[in-house]
Amino acid sequence: MMRRKHWMALLFVVMSVVAYGQTDGPVKLPHEKGKKQQASGDRQSQKAKQKQLRDNRRMEKKIRKRTKKIQSKETLKRMRKNKKKAKRQVEHKRDPFYIRWFRKGRN
Repeated sequence: MMRRKHWMALLFVVMSVVAYGQTDGPVKLPHEKGKKQQASGDRQSQKAKQKQLRDNRRMEKKIRKRTKKIQSKETLKRMRKNKKKAKRQVEHKRDPFYIRWFRKGRN
């Protein structure tokens, strides 16, 4: 009998604490709206950066095209050859054997 009273008293205390700890409804945080505005601002700045990069690339492409247009036919051939040779150097590849065998100035 005594044990039942102890359990009932303990249950009553626990229930009152749990009931006291509850709130009236969902709590709105004041900074939630700020996060949304910040995200939209980040998106806008990202779009502006992308537009700037696109414009820069477009201008560089126009400049390259104009400089190539000015060059003579022989110069363009030499530029292509140098570009291919530089690419092979970066990739650490040798020239093909038929080019190495018949290169000018070979002893």
